[in-house]
Amino acid sequence: MLLTGGAALLAPLLVRPVARLLPVPRSGAVGLLVRENGAAAVRRTAAVAAPVLVTVALAGTLFGASESVARAKETEARERTTAAYVAEGPAVKLPPRTDGGAVVAASGPTSLFVRDGAEAVVKYGARAVADPAAFAALSRLPVVAGDLRDLDDRSIVVNEEFERRRVGEEVEVWRADGSGPVRLRVAAVLARGTGDNGPYVTRAQAPGAVLDRLESDRPLPAAGDASAAPAAGNRAAATGLRLVLVLVLLYTVIALASTLLMATSVRGGELASLRLAGATRAQALRAVTGEAVLAVAIGTALGLGVTAAVLGALGAGLAALSAPVVLAVPWLPTGAAAGVCALVAVAASALPAWRLSR
Repeated sequence: MLLTGGAALLAPLLVRPVARLLPVPRSGAVGLLVRENGAAAVRRTAAVAAPVLVTVALAGTLFGASESVARAKETEARERTTAAYVAEGPAVKLPPRTDGGAVVAASGPTSLFVRDGAEAVVKYGARAVADPAAFAALSRLPVVAGDLRDLDDRSIVVNEEFERRRVGEEVEVWRADGSGPVRLRVAAVLARGTGDNGPYVTRAQAPGAVLDRLESDRPLPAAGDASAAPAAGNRAAATGLRLVLVLVLLYTVIALASTLLMATSVRGGELASLRLAGATRAQALRAVTGEAVLAVAIGTALGLGVTAAVLGALGAGLAALSAPVVLAVPWLPTGAAAGVCALVAVAASALPAWRLSR
């Protein structure tokens, strides 16, 4: 938001150099007039470009950041296991037997509470492991210290967010049911990643934990209700972002229409001069609407610049957390926002220009 607002405030200073860089046709009187008028009428062009900039930047940054983080989480989830088969669901259960020496690692969600300072207590979403040996054999977690094979009923695998994160140190935790505190030895330390890297404990430290994930190096018998249902939260988040974009776009449409209707309505003398210079009515209309489209293009270019800066910073942050960097540029929402702005700008400038150029 700060970067978007800053770019919008600086729009009057950025209009002229961006207008020079955009590929506006140089040949022909109309193309030359559009380019020169757009660069010369800085305040008018900036008044149109600024709301477009905000809309395109918000569409690009909100959808781009959300999709990039979601893809990073998915990639991280795929990369943190060597299992050939994974079953996830609300009630998966261990198969009755595993022929042929199959390695099966089961885990479920739990919570751990750790004291932070004298009074604060921090809650961590953790995973309870049913078989530490199988878990270590199939896991490909980003271990920065220690060994996953050392996990047992009296130890814990933490990530770099923990205050005590040196291998061999003891961490005082409370279990999900409120029991404790218990002192667990740090067996291994993981990189932060996207937030799902640990902590890990055994089921002995997670009373009541229900298994919801099975990993195996070969096919398993029926593993219970293994439906892939984690996308509901993503769908809800995407719906919320779409609603935000619709509201922003609505305000942008109002701003563009009112600005261009008023700005074009006072250009009667300019249009009359064009007609006296030999321009046809169609050429005058093309010049006015071309300027509006140029202003929208300038706002779109600046909005994409803000999007690139935000996604670049996000990628650097993910890399610093040892998370996969999978950046997603949301071309559909940004293109749709820019297209709607262009249509409104053309209509709002063409109507008064048509009346004045008679």
